Amino acid sequence: MNPPYETLLISESDDMAAAIFEQFLEVKEFKPCVKTMSDAEAGPFLGSSPAFMIFVSISADRRMQELAVHLKAQLPGSYFLVIYADSAPIEFPGIKIKAPFRVSDLFRMLYDSIVPSEPCQNRWRFSGFEYNAVEKNLTHPAGRVFRLTEKEAAILTYLYEADGKAVSREMLLRDLWGYHSDTETHTVETHVYRLRQKIEKDLGHSQIIITDQQGYRLIR
Repeated sequence: MNPPYETLLISESDDMAAAIFEQFLEVKEFKPCVKTMSDAEAGPFLGSSPAFMIFVSISADRRMQELAVHLKAQLPGSYFLVIYADSAPIEFPGIKIKAPFRVSDLFRMLYDSIVPSEPCQNRWRFSGFEYNAVEKNLTHPAGRVFRLTEKEAAILTYLYEADGKAVSREMLLRDLWGYHSDTETHTVETHVYRLRQKIEKDLGHSQIIITDQQGYRLIR
């Protein structure tokens, strides 16, 4: 399959669909097509599967979940991505991204799926753990499997790619949350603590994600 990649966008929010559609028009690799929820429910409406399927559900009710499951089954060859509300009480199929979100993150996920990753980038090991970057699953040396949240996975990957160098709180705020370095928030500390709960044997004496004067470091 060669670019431009056909990209189907289905959204219950016309404003959200229009905003995303405008962003897609600025890049040459994708060919966007917008359909309404009514179109999706009436389907099938395509002769062939698009390369990408983006489903936007902000209300996140059961009807939307059932429609997403139906579409994913209908388009098995498509890279299926769901944009959903942060407060969504239900589970959607496919790759998920919470709203509000940065469009750059959306395009990064699409570009990463176009260019096959090396196996070591999809699965990597550190301190006896194995991390599956696609599923965001962290396997403990004893065999237990933990599912990481989006931000926990992002922090772990950031620290891993730093290759043992310290990563400051300000860098994480800037690159993962888009905050200014002088923003007063404990969100980084909270997410690191939750990540440590899944990794460290003794939270009082961290040996894998350690903190020093420069920031956080991952012992690989």
